[in-house]
Amino acid sequence: MTQVIDSNALMSVSTPVVGRGSLTRRLCAYVVPTGEERTIPADAVLVSKTDLFGRITYISDDYLRLLGLAGEEAIGAPHSLLRHPMMPGAIFRKLWNHLRANEPFTFFLANMCASGDHFWALARVSPVHDEAGLVIGYHSDLSVPNPDCIEEIDALYERMRAVEKRCRNEAEGIAAALSVFERALRGHEPSCARIMVD
Repeated sequence: MTQVIDSNALMSVSTPVVGRGSLTRRLCAYVVPTGEERTIPADAVLVSKTDLFGRITYISDDYLRLLGLAGEEAIGAPHSLLRHPMMPGAIFRKLWNHLRANEPFTFFLANMCASGDHFWALARVSPVHDEAGLVIGYHSDLSVPNPDCIEEIDALYERMRAVEKRCRNEAEGIAAALSVFERALRGHEPSCARIMVD
């Protein structure tokens, strides 16, 4: 039997982190996007794991270096704090819909570093199961994306964000942005977006 958690609860996790050098404080209170883009080193291993509520339980050293964080700042923090504001909320709704269905999801991701810089990655998030088949958390692998795809994906995400902002509330905005995303996939535009459904 597969255990699932409501996606609305997962998307809204914002539990403060208690302890030294809180990631919550650093990224929420002090970090402003710089617009500067970093590149993932070709040999970097960018892996993270979370519990069922999206709180970080493990993050690789390469990932921490790229983010400009120390391990104690990240462990226990909501993974959503690493998102760059350029990411549309609808992409994360789609992610959680896949995870609730016990399916992995691959998507283009912009993460924000502690400096306010950002980097693009191709992310694959998968459920982690125990011996009984219950979902006990989530595993994320980031890889270097095709640079030719980023401009196309950024333009699609910008259209989605604009739709989200125009709507009266968050739920309507996410639903409308998901429609934009699905139409783009059906029309094979941008072509790189096919990676997110293949």
